Amino acid sequence: MDDSSDMWIHISGNTPDGDEADANAGIDFDAAGDSPPIPSIPSSVPFTTIAADQVWSIIPKHTAPVCVLDDALLTLIRQRRPKDNALEFQKNSFPSVQSLLNSPRSIADPDSPDSATSPPGHSEDPRFPVSSTIAHNLRHIMPIPGLPQQIAMLQNVSALVRWLIAPTRANFEAMPLYLRPTVTQLVVPHPPWIDVMPWAAARDWFCSSPSLATLANYNLFSTVCNETLSLNWPFLDADILLHCTSFASGKSKDAVEEILLNPIFDRHIKDAAKWTVGPKILKV
Repeated sequence: MDDSSDMWIHISGNTPDGDEADANAGIDFDAAGDSPPIPSIPSSVPFTTIAADQVWSIIPKHTAPVCVLDDALLTLIRQRRPKDNALEFQKNSFPSVQSLLNSPRSIADPDSPDSATSPPGHSEDPRFPVSSTIAHNLRHIMPIPGLPQQIAMLQNVSALVRWLIAPTRANFEAMPLYLRPTVTQLVVPHPPWIDVMPWAAARDWFCSSPSLATLANYNLFSTVCNETLSLNWPFLDADILLHCTSFASGKSKDAVEEILLNPIFDRHIKDAAKWTVGPKILKV
């Protein structure tokens, strides 16, 4: 379906309940005493019904970029859509954690001398072109402290971008439930930085008015997240990753080292309740 056409979507069929409904709950704005407004849909927008099992085919409506993160996301999506990304996207290890760790400005050592002088230009790793580009942009644009938050954000942004580049059912379903776009995101044009937020209610709130989806609010939100975003990982950072060795030919000389995500950490990331941010967010 053409994502450039204006439409109001009614999703027919079953909707999430139980755990899925909880996972999509996002930020509890009501708890803060400030309920977000419901986005208004112009009466001139045509009404379209789409079956629930086809939601994966509808891409969020985006405006022109308002910040550097928007530019980076839209450029990556535009450049990679015409290319064959299957080799990277179909790997069990997508996104490549190695692309985040093995770089001049290593996420494992953000205070290294290289981190302050690393140029914004980027040469993608030909083995992991999408992962390495996202990792580079996260390091330079969203310097979130703490290994759990950094890797979790890489996982989420990579899953989102993979679907935006190749909008298949499999790529849609690979995203955490809470990260899948809401009806508001599909209908109301908004800058891409909003789609990255792990809270559905917050995304809807920012989409509710053009006056909220501004560079100033992005800068404030980014600052708050960079200072207070937490995944509340209760274990050691060393427990996040697994170092695996495989043998392509069964011989030790052909050993291939690979860094994979611990399945326990992966489940932790996909629980919306684990993502929290400090009270400064209420000033946005």
